[in-house]
Amino acid sequence: MLLDPATLLDPADAETGALGYARDPGWATEDEARAEIATWFPNEGAQPDLAPEIDRNLVQDDDGRWRMGFSPVVVVAAYSEVCRPLPALPKRDVLLVQADPAETTVNPALRSALEQAFGSRLRREVVAGATHVLFRTELEGTARPMRPFLTV
Repeated sequence: MLLDPATLLDPADAETGALGYARDPGWATEDEARAEIATWFPNEGAQPDLAPEIDRNLVQDDDGRWRMGFSPVVVVAAYSEVCRPLPALPKRDVLLVQADPAETTVNPALRSALEQAFGSRLRREVVAGATHVLFRTELEGTARPMRPFLTV
């Protein structure tokens, strides 16, 4: 199962994304941080456990600014990885679950590579209204196509 995979990205787009994380200015106040982060996951399905996740990950840095507690350096490294070619892929049934077309990270190059690699063994489902973090924004819509795939 592939959940809105981000790979075979255009290197220029990846650089732009990486620089955004590398230059993370954070937020002046905790309230400002929480308000903006909540807009990243606007669907009601994303809200029940969002506050505890923010509680675990929002930290105040030595400069007094609030940032999510992950390493921007690691995010920058991850962006370089998503530009690489796909590795050798096993011959098996694959379910590609994509976010809403306006939000998906599955680009035409990746879709084509997956179609070539898996042919008729590839099944594709699009979850309307979901963003890239499918399980956060549309949990039930993400789980629906997974259930029959897992019971095979």
